[in-house]
Amino acid sequence: MTKKVGQRAPTGTIVEVQKGSYEILWDDGHRSIATSDGIIPLKKSK
Repeated sequence: MTKKVGQRAPTGTIVEVQKGSYEILWDDGHRSIATSDGIIPLKKSK
């Protein structure tokens, strides 16, 4: 991910590592999976 001009860079914490993928908990509360293919957003649970 690249920072756009005037936009804060997203920050988060890696919460799980599994077979070359990383689950990230972002500071705004959403989660994503980062792989060599890119970042995949996870749907929020209801």
